[in-house]
Amino acid sequence: MNHPHKHIYAKLNEINKRFPVINEKDPEFQRETQELIQMFKDVQAFRISGEERSTTLKLLHYCLSKQPVKELALLNDCIDVSIFHSIITLPLETLVIYAFKNITNNWTGTKFHTLRINESKIEKNFFVGLKDNVDLQALSLYDDGLEDEQASEIAEFLSKSSLKELDLSLNNFSKVGFRKIVEQLRKSHLEVFNISYNPIGSGLGFLVDINLKILVLDGVDMDIDGVQPFAKSLKSNLKLTHLSLENSTFTLEAVKCLFEAIAFNICIHTLNLMDIKVEGYYFDSLSEMIKKNRGIRMLKLDDDELDYEGNRYITHIDTGNSESDSEDEEEDGLDELLYRNKEAQHHGYLEVVKHKHLIDLLNLPTELQYMVFAVFSLHCKIPYSHIHGLYQSFQLGNDAVMRHIFDLVRE
Repeated sequence: MNHPHKHIYAKLNEINKRFPVINEKDPEFQRETQELIQMFKDVQAFRISGEERSTTLKLLHYCLSKQPVKELALLNDCIDVSIFHSIITLPLETLVIYAFKNITNNWTGTKFHTLRINESKIEKNFFVGLKDNVDLQALSLYDDGLEDEQASEIAEFLSKSSLKELDLSLNNFSKVGFRKIVEQLRKSHLEVFNISYNPIGSGLGFLVDINLKILVLDGVDMDIDGVQPFAKSLKSNLKLTHLSLENSTFTLEAVKCLFEAIAFNICIHTLNLMDIKVEGYYFDSLSEMIKKNRGIRMLKLDDDELDYEGNRYITHIDTGNSESDSEDEEEDGLDELLYRNKEAQHHGYLEVVKHKHLIDLLNLPTELQYMVFAVFSLHCKIPYSHIHGLYQSFQLGNDAVMRHIFDLVRE
């Protein structure tokens, strides 16, 4: 058996042969199982796969109820329905279910914070049952064959949950189903949303007025009809910090429209453009976007045709290449190339005030933040007596304060 915890399974099988029935009153059983329970003490994540079908899962459940693990993975339909529910109601932080033919809709008593169900078959009313778990923060339903008919269930679930992260990548949502999800997404608590590799088409246009921090749109076909409303909303979006478009396909008109919007967005600091496919030459638009943008810190690219002239706001470009093409690049590195002006790098706080770019405060040393915030606030004619309270709210990420200050800047 090739298993990271085969010594535990060996002990389980050994005890199972001697004690086919769990009897806590038997002193010898208690003595034997105590040693097994201690084996779980340093185990953070444990998996049960199809290879262990012969193992007494009731004994395993008994041990895990005494010495919980943080993460439990159930692989390849390894558990009979009769014991499935007792296993998933263990005090877990993360539950992973992989390659199951049918997933239960009974989640009563579950308290895990993260649920990942991959390459499995989701039963009808799955989300109705899942709402009973009030502790759920992150849900991943990767490659589970979800379609438009289940979009309404997902939307209703979002309206009643406190979910922060949702991954629906590699499913079959079209523009119709996607719209239902997005309409509720705007009212939800979601901060991270992954809809990669779904045929949503021009449905991208429904992603307006969103409050997400991280949006993943890898492998999505994008045309101007979908990009135009999304891009318009993106210009004024003050929430989104990470945008991933890896392996997505654009028309030339669509990519130019998107880059123009990103050029004026001040909050996105991580942009992933790895392996994007565009019907035409788009590098001039990309270069122009980089020169104008003041927020991006991490840019992921895989093209060598980019005409980049050293916008010092970007601190790292990942081209996906592990080897340099020249000795100069190998010696200096990209960070050295981007930070040609060392004096400006060390005194970047002056540029914060000069460009009225509040988001840069987050990248300054703590000891400089308050001083710059005070100068910035006075520049915006905020009463001095209010500055300390505003600064504390700024540090805590208070959206109302951020919006208020940005409005003042625009005036």
